[in-house]
Amino acid sequence: MLERLKVKLGIKNNNDDELLLLYLEDAINYVLNYCHIAEVPKKLESTVIDIAVVFYNKSGVEGQLSHSEGGISRGYTDGLPKSIVSILKTERRLQ
Repeated sequence: MLERLKVKLGIKNNNDDELLLLYLEDAINYVLNYCHIAEVPKKLESTVIDIAVVFYNKSGVEGQLSHSEGGISRGYTDGLPKSIVSILKTERRLQ
């Protein structure tokens, strides 16, 4: 999964591997907890990677919903994109 994450992020070296592995671990834990499952099925691996991308991109701007500087405005969603959540909902187990 690490190599696929690096491709999605456009990272060609190994300098950030330790950090990326942490984001992958966080994404895996998110999926396991959200879906109430013991291990990530193969069909959710790309979703785990997408969640890790979201976590990586939000690094340093946690909780920021909008930002404007020098005529450039940025806004960030709260939580995960709906497309990711809808995939996770299909695999979610009731407790």
